[in-house]
Amino acid sequence: MAAISISELPARLARSGYGSAHYSIGVARRDSICVLQAGDSWVVCPKYEGHMTTVGRFSDEYEACEYVHRLLTDELFRADADGGKGNPSLVEYFAEERVPVEEQIRSLGVGTAHFSIGEVRDNAWCLVKEEGRWLVFLMKDGRRTSIRDHRWDFTAAELSFRILIKLWRRERLNAGVSAEELAADR
Repeated sequence: MAAISISELPARLARSGYGSAHYSIGVARRDSICVLQAGDSWVVCPKYEGHMTTVGRFSDEYEACEYVHRLLTDELFRADADGGKGNPSLVEYFAEERVPVEEQIRSLGVGTAHFSIGEVRDNAWCLVKEEGRWLVFLMKDGRRTSIRDHRWDFTAAELSFRILIKLWRRERLNAGVSAEELAADR
């Protein structure tokens, strides 16, 4: 097998029937196998029910990616090794793709004029990573309000981001702001 890089891992896993709902790259997402860079090394750690355990530390990304690929495709990771390939419902489950948070927010009817992912922007809901912590807040007139600190848990930050924006949208609609204005892009 040829070496697998971080950029090639999603396509290789997709060809093996594994969607992005079951792994994460660069962030610790709940209920997935995470591959993270930690200083000069790479760490592979499954995260379930909020608990993360390092199962491998590697000197380069290729070793880490091969290990993630092997965990999934060799069925070392599944609870029932026999059920995965022969059971259609499990095959569909493992092929699930993760819906990116931006698409989730847009599906609520909120455009990019009102939210920002990865950077702080005034008069917008922000989801950012600062000093290793995932933060969600509303930046209003240069001040952070409604701050939620999710430490290292990106999945919790995503969920919080989506819920807060959904509630904010409802408040704005009740205050007379049009749905078209809320759906506006930057």
